Amino acid sequence: MSLSVNNSLPGVILLGHGSSEPEAGLEIRELCATLSESKPGWRFEHAFLNQEPKLDQAVNALISLGCKHIQILPLLVFKGKHILEDIPNSVEGLRTQHPEVVFQLQPYLCRLAGFKDLILKELNSHTFQSDEA
Repeated sequence: MSLSVNNSLPGVILLGHGSSEPEAGLEIRELCATLSESKPGWRFEHAFLNQEPKLDQAVNALISLGCKHIQILPLLVFKGKHILEDIPNSVEGLRTQHPEVVFQLQPYLCRLAGFKDLILKELNSHTFQSDEA
């Protein structure tokens, strides 16, 4: 049974920068697990720009699960070389390598709807205490 783009499993890759800190990998895996529980019909993978698993490895994992529509969400806050060049170039390469898959590059964090509101909500939930008390 072959799946078309319209009825294949949607896939999402959370793309982080990467870190030598072991807990960074744990946090992104936990986020994938949490999102998987919230969206059981979707498949989530994580990848990093500067360590493994790399973007192409995450794409191959999703394709092996039957995903034909893959969203890539860069977990980077601000625009920089990775957002302007590295990630778009990688996605174009993936489109060439996997023409049967639809790749959608999502905005980076600062451009996501609600990101600024999330920061304001967090700031508003804390009270500053003066040192002059």
